[in-house]
Amino acid sequence: MRILYIVYNITRCGGVQRVTSLMANRLSAEHEICILSLCREGTKPYFPLDDKVRVEYLFEGHIRFRTHFLKHLLAARSFSKSNPGFDIMINNEMGLVPITYLAFRNQRQMKTVSIEHTNFSACKMFSLAWFGKRLACRKSDAVVVLTKRDYEDYRNGVKKIKRLEQVYNLHEETPSRDTYNPDSKKIMSCGRFVPQKGFDLLVEVAKLVLPRFPEWQWHIFGDGREYGRVEAKIEEYGLGDQLILKGFSNNLQEQYPKYSLYVLTSRMEGMAVVLIEAQANQMPIVSFDCKNGPRELILDGENGYLVDCFDLEAMAERIGEILADREKRIRFSSNSQQLFNKLDPEAIAECWRNLLQTI
Repeated sequence: MRILYIVYNITRCGGVQRVTSLMANRLSAEHEICILSLCREGTKPYFPLDDKVRVEYLFEGHIRFRTHFLKHLLAARSFSKSNPGFDIMINNEMGLVPITYLAFRNQRQMKTVSIEHTNFSACKMFSLAWFGKRLACRKSDAVVVLTKRDYEDYRNGVKKIKRLEQVYNLHEETPSRDTYNPDSKKIMSCGRFVPQKGFDLLVEVAKLVLPRFPEWQWHIFGDGREYGRVEAKIEEYGLGDQLILKGFSNNLQEQYPKYSLYVLTSRMEGMAVVLIEAQANQMPIVSFDCKNGPRELILDGENGYLVDCFDLEAMAERIGEILADREKRIRFSSNSQQLFNKLDPEAIAECWRNLLQTI
C-alpha cells in the first residue's frame, strides 16, 4: 500500500512528530510511506526516519495555519494533483482535516484515517480543530483515539461517526528489569515548554515540596517558548539549586534509570509517551488527573498517585509521601508493570496493521 502521513511540521520536536516517525519507520518495512509536512523550520525531520520513508514539504519556514488557510489549501491541492495513487491518508492533527478533506477529494479511491492526539474537548469551539474533529467523524473512514476515556467522549459527543478505534500511542520502550534505583534522590519531568504541559504549575508545586527535602533535586527536560518564563520563576523562588532545567535531551531512554520518581503537571494530555516510558522503566508516577491519559496508566495508590486538577497542595503532599518513604517507592515500582502488557509496541503496531488492512 501507498500511505500518506499528514503532519503540520515534522521538523519540530513534539509528541505527534515522534509517534509519526516511529509508526512511519515500522510501516515502511511493508508499505510505501510518504510524510507530507505543511512546513519546514529545520533542515531535516526532528526524529530519525528510515531511508525508505519519503518526506515532502509544502512551505519553507513557519506559515500561520489559521490566517493562511487558503494558501495551505491550494498548496495541498497542488500536491494531491501531482501525487495521485495513495491508498490511505493519515491525518495526524485534527486541525488539518478541513484542509486535507478539501485538498484530496480528487483521490476518490483513497481511504482516510484521522488521529486524535489530544482529546475530544481539547479545543476552542469553532476552531479549526473543533471543525476538524466533527468533519473527521463524518468523512474519515476511521477515527483513532488514544484512550478509552476519549473513546467514550467521542461516542457521547458525536451523533454520527463512520468508525471509531482506540489504539495507544506507539513507543520504543520495552519494560526494563532490575534497573530502578529507589535510592536516587532525583525527580524527573519532561516535555515541551508550552502552557499545556503546566511547567508553571510544576514550579509552584516545587516551591511547596523541595524546601522540605533539601537532599533532593528535580530535573526538567525539554525546551520551548515558555522556557524563559519558567526559568525566571525558578530564580524568583530561589529554587535554582534543586529545580534544574536540563534542556532538550535526545537520549531520554538513558536518563530514566537515574531517577526514582516521575511527575506530570500537564493541564491536558492525549496519551503522554513520557508516562509510558517512565512506567516501562519501573518509575512511580505522580500526575494530575487531567484528560485523558494518566488515568489509563496510573492505579492510584498502587503504582503512583492521581491528584485532582489542579490541586497544588495535594500534589506537593503526594510527592512528599513518596520522597519520604523508600519502601513505598519500591512497592510502587514493583507494581508499575501491571498495566504495561497492553502497551507492548508490537501489539500496538499490529492494531495499526489490522486497521489499515480493513478500512
